[in-house]
Amino acid sequence: MSQPYIRSSRFLDLVICFIGIVVALALSHTFDLSERWIEFSESHEDWELDEVLIVCGAASVMFFWYALRRRNEFLREYDRRLESELKLQADIDTKKRMDDLSLLTAGIAQEYNNKLAVIMGNTELLAERLGPGVPETRHILDAAKHSAVLTHHLLAFSKQQQMFSKPEEMAQRLQEIIDKASQKYGSGLQFHCEIPDQFSHALVDRYHLEEAMMALIANAYDARLDDNRIEINCQAERREAPAQEPGMAATQKDYVRIDVQDHGKGMHEIIREQAFEPFFTTKDVGKGLGLGLSMVYGFAAQSGGFVEIQSELNKGTKVSLFLPAVQEAA
Repeated sequence: MSQPYIRSSRFLDLVICFIGIVVALALSHTFDLSERWIEFSESHEDWELDEVLIVCGAASVMFFWYALRRRNEFLREYDRRLESELKLQADIDTKKRMDDLSLLTAGIAQEYNNKLAVIMGNTELLAERLGPGVPETRHILDAAKHSAVLTHHLLAFSKQQQMFSKPEEMAQRLQEIIDKASQKYGSGLQFHCEIPDQFSHALVDRYHLEEAMMALIANAYDARLDDNRIEINCQAERREAPAQEPGMAATQKDYVRIDVQDHGKGMHEIIREQAFEPFFTTKDVGKGLGLGLSMVYGFAAQSGGFVEIQSELNKGTKVSLFLPAVQEAA
């Protein structure tokens, strides 16, 4: 129960009690009940104590009813606050865990990136000396470039990738991405966009937006069962922005919301809580590294937005990407 409702309920109870007292006084004055009571008491002296006990009993019942209502409202308010505090604590713990993991990931990615630079530089020098016909040097360079993509995803999760954000017209940009994805995944993609003109642009890096959308579509494609539909919806939405620090008050902001929904096997709650962690995957060995959602998480956070997951077992998964909306293009 919300706090305003409890306050209004208490106010209403007091109003009812006040009205009852006023009505009792008015009836007593109109019908001269005090004199009638004295006459009745004198003629029924043996009833006098009984009447007093009846009045006291009725008053006790009324006060017991009032106290019971206050107790129930207090318990409901206590449960609501306890649930809110537990949710806030869970959010704080999750944010702290993800921040610690981001710091660790960033350190590993930076160190790994430095080693790759040495490997690629020396391999290129070696290829120049040995000539273009040596396949071993080409294999080393291909493996190093693939590893560089992994470090790029790790840096994206840790929110340390280089981004060039600018206002992008979302309906047009998303249509371009979906057309590109349809060439790879077929005709199962369904796109629907309803954005008011004043919120038609979002402040994003167009390259990383495409990378994030392709990762979400790839995950949805892998999670499909009998229904091969992948629904992509885009709309403007005003939401509370996650607090930058635990315990800080949330603020209302305008976002462009992009939903990527499949109708596949879904996720268990435990899996959903770990879905954004790097290298966490439920796919078979060799079919995924577990960096797709972690990269999307970092991209959304670095862009000033956030990402949410809603999923039910055997009913599908919906990943919602929230990007900050701007009213007009620069």
